[in-house]
Amino acid sequence: MSAEPLRRTVRFKNREMTLTWLDPARLPDIERISAASVVPFTPAGDIVLAKLARGLEIPGGEVAESDPDVEATARREAWEEACVVLGALVPVQLIEVDCPGAPDLLRHVVVYAGHVIRMPSFVRRHESSGRVVVSPDEYVERVRFGRPDDRRLLVAQAKAAVGID
Repeated sequence: MSAEPLRRTVRFKNREMTLTWLDPARLPDIERISAASVVPFTPAGDIVLAKLARGLEIPGGEVAESDPDVEATARREAWEEACVVLGALVPVQLIEVDCPGAPDLLRHVVVYAGHVIRMPSFVRRHESSGRVVVSPDEYVERVRFGRPDDRRLLVAQAKAAVGID
């Protein structure tokens, strides 16, 4: 018997949303993935965050028509928002995002983890005004989206996926 999926209600961009964590192994069965994010680890095991108007976040965003696949979305967003190039990516979370009262906004977001293989000087692109490198503990404390326990879980899953102790 499988455990109930983790479910949380959060507020993002002035909209209430219900987040449900699904098994990332279901990724091939999900018809449409709308967005991707990535936890980019430096060689020292720190996390690179994007400085956005709404605060610090892991790089991520909408799947573009020009993206050949969802992994390409994560790579593109990491480059656009944090000016980092990533090595191999591993999916660590699959999150269903449901906006009550707006069934057309049901979405699925994949969160990857990966190692930064290149981090040239930051050049402002799109919505990001910079990048910040923080320890995993600082990520849990400083990022405001979601709950600290959820961020702690993400860090643990991401570190395990890419072989960081």
